[in-house]
Amino acid sequence: MDMATFQRETQRHREYYESHRDQIRRECAGKYIVLANGGLFSVNSTADEAKKAVDSSIPASEYFLIFPAEMEPPFDLAYDLNGLSVYASS
Repeated sequence: MDMATFQRETQRHREYYESHRDQIRRECAGKYIVLANGGLFSVNSTADEAKKAVDSSIPASEYFLIFPAEMEPPFDLAYDLNGLSVYASS
């Protein structure tokens, strides 16, 4: 993924999260959230289940965030879970 796409997708996820933060924290407490394609992709019991949900999607999401519902998503850094890429937004 190129930096322009990363920044665009980060902005889409940030806007979605900021407008749904309270709902996510209230309704999904204790779960792992996946944001993909600019919105809520899935809610899972574990981080492993969240990653499996992303991996099984067709087409697979090129950019996604997995985070505990009680925490802020990691907007500033994104790591390819296969260890291949690291992007930093600024």
